[in-house]
Amino acid sequence: NASQGERVLLMFLIMDMINQITGLKVLLIDDINHLDKEAIHSFVELLASTEISQDYDHIFVCGINFKEVMEEFEAKHFKMIQV
Repeated sequence: NASQGERVLLMFLIMDMINQITGLKVLLIDDINHLDKEAIHSFVELLASTEISQDYDHIFVCGINFKEVMEEFEAKHFKMIQV
């Protein structure tokens, strides 16, 4: 069985494949808080990369407001909405 963190990354891969096939240009990822600190950093770096940002008009990332998660997104100047 895949861990929760592995499932988050698998969902990213599936959503990216759907985008490549359909041209939807929207990415929605939930439960990012299940990634460990190193994986969060790598994932945020990936989302901020030119290769990913050029493929999407909108990227929505959802998760619990953990300090480590917020710091990584703030460092890359992502627009964040807290609910």
